[in-house]
Amino acid sequence: MHRYFQLYLLILVCLVSSSCSQQFDRPDTSAFKNLKVEINPFYKAVFYDEQGSSQDLAAKLSEQYPEIFQTYVSREIRLGNPSDMLFSQKFDEFIHYADNNELIAACDSAWTKNSSRWNDELSDAFQCMKALIPSAPVPNVYAHVSGFNSKMFMDSTYISFSIEHYLGSDCRFYQWLDVPQYARTTKNADYVTPDILRAWLYGLYPDLSPKDDILSDMVYQGRVLYCVWRMMPHLSMAQLLGYDERQLAWCQTYESKMWGYMAENNILYSTKPMDKAKLINDAPFVSYFGQNSPGRAPLYCGLRIVMQYMDRFPKTSLDELLTLKDAQKILMGAAYNPK
Repeated sequence: MHRYFQLYLLILVCLVSSSCSQQFDRPDTSAFKNLKVEINPFYKAVFYDEQGSSQDLAAKLSEQYPEIFQTYVSREIRLGNPSDMLFSQKFDEFIHYADNNELIAACDSAWTKNSSRWNDELSDAFQCMKALIPSAPVPNVYAHVSGFNSKMFMDSTYISFSIEHYLGSDCRFYQWLDVPQYARTTKNADYVTPDILRAWLYGLYPDLSPKDDILSDMVYQGRVLYCVWRMMPHLSMAQLLGYDERQLAWCQTYESKMWGYMAENNILYSTKPMDKAKLINDAPFVSYFGQNSPGRAPLYCGLRIVMQYMDRFPKTSLDELLTLKDAQKILMGAAYNPK
């Protein structure tokens, strides 16, 4: 029986791969053809400036990078405020820490290999964003090295991504750090642009849902994912969700059963943190649905709800979609009831 199931899933994967071609047309971006994004390699200024003392370097970086330096040192690498008495010593230890040399070299290699492509992808994605949401601001983009702290940090004018989170799923650093296999899927260069775009939209349109339940979280993230897809229409649904084709095939096969289970057991309206952790957070699988399920599988349902809503209300702009607050109204409007 198990062998037959594997054969069925393999056939479905093939069908998914052949049927999930580009979902949306690229918007007309001719009015924004001069919009170009050039990522600023901030990490080079931190680790490759050999002139002067560490105290001089900190002062120089503070002057040259007023947007991000304070946040970088205080929040990302957690050295404290540059005005602190011991800051210069801590900063010197950080930038000259010998064990970081191999990591910095790997990040620099990834930058050399991918930076031109990332600039092109981001330029195209933000041109599409401006075509679809003209009022949305385009951020300054930086690349940093944080020693495996958060993937990104941002403010109203910029976003900075940590290169070491995109070195390839087979990177030895992730093995040394015991990063689980399921969490390595998106740790490659292909995910830099969609991750930046998604994070930027999260910042521009925070979740203002009146209820803090599973359905609201699913639909909010589904709205953001849908908009990322519209702005990067060449993405496959699998890449959009951070899945491989087999994981996507599972979601498509069991969509109705997932939805039925959550609805019948009143999980959709649960506000329990444990339920959110099990259903929405990164994990090897969703315990409610068994070990063959991919982690975050309910987000597939959230995306499908939004897709059906937009199919039924095609005049809804992306700005309007992202400012909708009531997930229940979106669900009702979508008439979502997978069979």
